[in-house]
Amino acid sequence: MNEERIDSLERYLQLLETIEQTEVVLFRGQREKKDLLPKIARTDPSRDTTSIEKKMLNEFRRRAPMLLANADQLDDWDLLVHAQHFGMSTRLLD
Repeated sequence: MNEERIDSLERYLQLLETIEQTEVVLFRGQREKKDLLPKIARTDPSRDTTSIEKKMLNEFRRRAPMLLANADQLDDWDLLVHAQHFGMSTRLLD
């Protein structure tokens, strides 16, 4: 896998021209030069947020049937993905 730092739109467009359509391209960007942290850890990375996240996830699971047709079939990881989509701070790196 090749890694390329892109710091301008012009460079991004140049690289797009060189990529073959069969290649997989992943992009991870953020506006500020900070460590890559999941949202739940951004305020205080040293804090163990496991119990808070469990409580939030349990509450989301309770309310999920109002939002998701298949909520009762989701495991915790799938539920975290949906919770993050609806704005909950999770351990998933978005």
